[in-house]
Amino acid sequence: DLHEAIQAAGPGTGGHLYAFKQPGRTNLFVQPASDEPEAGALLAELCPLEAFFSNPQNRECEYVYDLSEGWRHTVRLERRVKDRARFARRLLAGARAFPKDDMEGVRGYRECVSIHGAGQGETARERNLLRWLRGWDPDLFDLEIAKEIFDRPRKRM
Repeated sequence: DLHEAIQAAGPGTGGHLYAFKQPGRTNLFVQPASDEPEAGALLAELCPLEAFFSNPQNRECEYVYDLSEGWRHTVRLERRVKDRARFARRLLAGARAFPKDDMEGVRGYRECVSIHGAGQGETARERNLLRWLRGWDPDLFDLEIAKEIFDRPRKRM
């Protein structure tokens, strides 16, 4: 559910491999069911996020998306909120644009932000990168649009 929620917050396809890791451990704590399990890994269906965060010692985990590019995100439970409206998930805040697929990790994202800010490329590689980035703006984030896509009321039973 968390993988799907993170992907829903941005324009990504969610088609890359992903994993969740517990801090200080070398084994994966969750991975997609379609992959061959690594030693010590649990399949996503066997480890609900709510069960993980219900343990008071589990306050954060690492979400790694697109294992070849190594997008690493720290997922931290800040607090539990009582809300009259029952939501399966609700987006509270956000900033900056999601990376385009195949942006080559954080290093590539930073390079794209820098080149976008310059507005013109000095080398052929930079000019090609600017053409590829056409329409992408690192500062573009509309919370209301993202919330429309992300927020999902809890289904009534």
